[in-house]
Amino acid sequence: MALRFPRFSQGLAQDPTTRRIWFGIATAHDFESHDDITEERLYQNIFASHFGQLAIFFSVDFRKFVSCSLAT
Repeated sequence: MALRFPRFSQGLAQDPTTRRIWFGIATAHDFESHDDITEERLYQNIFASHFGQLAIFFSVDFRKFVSCSLAT
């Protein structure tokens, strides 16, 4: 088995089930423990990234609309 996954828990590395995979995914996405970030700040970052993505989408869409209206 993978003796190096995860380094911090050799007992989990010997586990033949998919539990070790889910545990690795869960610890990688536990932002509060390893990034020292609060839940409120995490939600603010998610909202900001979604708002930024919408801004890019609408600017590209507006650019397509303007170029089509100028062509006709």
